[in-house]
Amino acid sequence: AANDAAWKEVADAAVTVLPFIEKHFGEYPYKQYSFILGGDGGMEYPMATLISGPSLGTAFHEWMHSWYQMMLATNESMYAWMDEGFTSYAEGLVSAFYKQKKAGLVSGTELLADPAKAGQPADLPLYQDDSYAGYFNLVKSGLEEPLTTHADHFNTNYAYSQAAYSKGAVFLAQLGYIISDSLRDKTLLEYYKEWRFKHPNANDFVRVAEKVSGIQLDWYKEYWVNTTKTIDYAIDSLWEQNGKTSIRLKMIGQMPMPIDVMLQYKDGSKEIAYIPQLIMFGQKPQEDATPRLVFDPWKWTHPTYTFEVNKNLMNIKSIEIDATQRMADINRKNNKLELNW
Repeated sequence: AANDAAWKEVADAAVTVLPFIEKHFGEYPYKQYSFILGGDGGMEYPMATLISGPSLGTAFHEWMHSWYQMMLATNESMYAWMDEGFTSYAEGLVSAFYKQKKAGLVSGTELLADPAKAGQPADLPLYQDDSYAGYFNLVKSGLEEPLTTHADHFNTNYAYSQAAYSKGAVFLAQLGYIISDSLRDKTLLEYYKEWRFKHPNANDFVRVAEKVSGIQLDWYKEYWVNTTKTIDYAIDSLWEQNGKTSIRLKMIGQMPMPIDVMLQYKDGSKEIAYIPQLIMFGQKPQEDATPRLVFDPWKWTHPTYTFEVNKNLMNIKSIEIDATQRMADINRKNNKLELNW
C-alpha cells in the first residue's frame, strides 16, 4: 500500500510539474508520457521511462531526457554533457519547483530560486548545489578530463559521470551568471524552438545564447568544454585615497570570467560592482534592484584588476565576489572580506 501511494505521487507530481516544464523548457508535443515499472534504475525512452521504483527525482530526470535526448537528440556519445548535464540541470529546477508547490510556497509556474532570501524555509536549497559540489569534487580528484572526451573513452567512470552530469549542469547554471538568469532561460526556450529534432552540437547551443544575449560566448565554450582550466578569483587588497576606496582583485585560476562584486556598507545599503570580461564584447543586463556600477572590462591577460568606489574605506562592511555563488570558483574562501571596524 505504501508503494501504491508512492507511485500515485509520481503520477500526480507529473501533472503538477508539466506546466512548469513546458513554460521553461518548451512544449511537450505528444499526447502521452508513461512511467513504467521495470529495468534496474531509470532508463529514458521516447515517450516513456522504465523506472525500478517510485523515485520522484529519478522520474523527473528521465522525463527531462525527453527534451534533451529525445526531442533535441544530441549525440550522447559526443556530447554527453549536453544530454545528461542539461537534463540534470532541468531535473534540479523541476524538483525544487515541486517541493515549493507542495509546501505551498508558490502558486503559479515560477520557481522561488532561493527561498531563504525571501524569508522562506532554508531547507529548500539552491537547486544546483549538488551539481556544483560534484564538479568541485571532480576538480579535487585530479581525474578530470575535458567535456570533449568521447563518452566511451574517459579513463574512469567517475570522471565521465561527474563531467557529464555535474559539470554539464553547471554549464547552464553558470551561463546565468554570465548573461543573466532571465536571458539563459530565454536561451533554453529558443534552443528548443530552433533545434528540436535536428541533433544540435555545442556550437549550435552557444550560437543561440549569443543571439539571445548579444554577448560573445565562444570563450566560455572553449574554456569550460574544451579544457579543464578552473576559475579562482580573490580579493587582493584595498586602500583609501582622497575619500574613495580602491579595491584590487586577483585572477588566480586560468579561466577568465566576468565579475560581480557585492559591496555592503555600514548604513545597510548595497551596491554591485560589475566588471565584464573583455572577450564577452558586451555586458549582462542588471538582474535585480540592487544599484549597479559598471566598470571597464577586465582584460583576460591581466592577473589583477583595480576599481574605485566613491565611499570611505571605513564605511564598507563587506566585499564579496559573486555573492550568488553561480560562478564555479574552486576556492570561495578568498572571495569574501568582512571588515569589522
